[in-house]
Amino acid sequence: MYCSPNSANFILAAPLNQKDNVHICGSFCDSIYSACGDAVIVGSNGQTVKTAYQNGAEFCNSDAWFTPFHTTVVASGTSNCFDSGKNG
Repeated sequence: MYCSPNSANFILAAPLNQKDNVHICGSFCDSIYSACGDAVIVGSNGQTVKTAYQNGAEFCNSDAWFTPFHTTVVASGTSNCFDSGKNG
């Protein structure tokens, strides 16, 4: 993500010793949630992504995959946010 030439559009650098804010497109969160919903979460006694989180936004906001480096902000639009395709 940091290597993207467009990272300035979706990463807001934080002061030293604080987490950066990463704006992620809600549609990207929904895609991950849909694709990985049946995946078992490590250390969860068999709980899946779909049983642990109600939707893609909740999954992305959980810090399940960005911690400890970022604070995730789920964006409602499709501009100025990471989506792994057009701008990631």
